[in-house]
Amino acid sequence: MTAQEHGVANEGVEGEKAVLERHENFTQRLAELREQATALLAELERRTEPQVPEEQGTAARSVAPPATGSPVVAGASNTAADTTYLDSGAPNGALYVTGDARGVSGVARNGPGLHGLSYRDNGVFGYAAPTSSGAGVRGESTAGHGVYGYTDSGVGTLGVGVRGMGVLAFSQGREALNAYSVEGSGVVAGTNSGSAAAVLAENSSGSPGGVAVVALGQSGTGLYASGGQAAIQLGRSALTGPPTSGFHVAGELVLDAGADLYLCKVTGSPGTWKLVA
Repeated sequence: MTAQEHGVANEGVEGEKAVLERHENFTQRLAELREQATALLAELERRTEPQVPEEQGTAARSVAPPATGSPVVAGASNTAADTTYLDSGAPNGALYVTGDARGVSGVARNGPGLHGLSYRDNGVFGYAAPTSSGAGVRGESTAGHGVYGYTDSGVGTLGVGVRGMGVLAFSQGREALNAYSVEGSGVVAGTNSGSAAAVLAENSSGSPGGVAVVALGQSGTGLYASGGQAAIQLGRSALTGPPTSGFHVAGELVLDAGADLYLCKVTGSPGTWKLVA
């Protein structure tokens, strides 16, 4: 065996190990998501005690006397040993706040920054006006969840955007959006557009091994697709014939420039391919 052939063989073995490791990671992550969902279900009625926001900026703030048993002073930082409750039967809510930058800011040291609980409607409702290019609900996270919504009967998180995004979630190291349902669908997406997709997934890593969508059916079906025009459409390759370079895994399908379909039968570089149709 020549040095070049030996290198190709090693590349194939290492590629198979990478595929197996990626599959194990997917399976492990799914188990972790189930454990997280079980823990989150137990927190449905948990109340988060409000915490005093940390000081922001370098400007000195005036501090009002403790608000326990006293009126809350506007324009100052209020402190209290007990929770302040505001109850109102007004149709527009108990508290209405407007601001040039933010309407309401919530900061918590240990719990959620903003906690919403409703017995008959949405726990948190976000709306972006038609003149806004923002999102109805936007969540960003560097460690935990960008947006977390839970319900036992309705929709966990509902975001409505007129011109912007309904829900925008960003995460640095974890899931940007984590959805789990015990009885219903984890995620339901729909669109009334004739050109846009109900679900658009993109892996922008630039890695040949990157995956945009992973579907794990466990004991059922991994992916089901149906359509009046066609169940599945494959994008064409720019080349004619099967791939002649790069590492490929058994099971890959490639539609070449001439609309001929090839199936990878043996993992390798470039793998062993068979003309299907």
